[in-house]
Amino acid sequence: MESRLFKKALIYIRVTCALVVVSSAFAAGQTSSHGLENRRWRIAKYRINGSNKSDEQRLIDAAKTAEITFENGGIHGSPTCGALVGTHRLSGDYLTVQADLVLNGYCPSEQLAQNQQVLNALKGNFRVEEKDNHIMLRDKLAQVRVLLVPY
Repeated sequence: MESRLFKKALIYIRVTCALVVVSSAFAAGQTSSHGLENRRWRIAKYRINGSNKSDEQRLIDAAKTAEITFENGGIHGSPTCGALVGTHRLSGDYLTVQADLVLNGYCPSEQLAQNQQVLNALKGNFRVEEKDNHIMLRDKLAQVRVLLVPY
């Protein structure tokens, strides 16, 4: 009798585990059609707000150390010095980012300026567009705010 109950419990556990794995894979497949998450990205270019220049002219080259990772609903990385921290939500091709900057020590003034500009470019709601292994984050006006390239 105990053996029979044990087998039923074991079958129940296996079925439950299988359902969790299948539903997790299904949910992961529903959240994104591209490889934005769980990957380290270099922030190659960003847009400065308030410029009258065309979209391409408004994009500024970021420092080579500027990077970001989108992972499990969180973000981490660095615009130059200091750390980017915050959260993100990805639904299909739409991304919402809430980012903040954490400094722990001295940061030169030119890097502080880029920190703020990158932080401003990253905050908000975006449409994610993948092209040639790059990711473009576009705002509601379809302007590129951030260009990400793989590390």
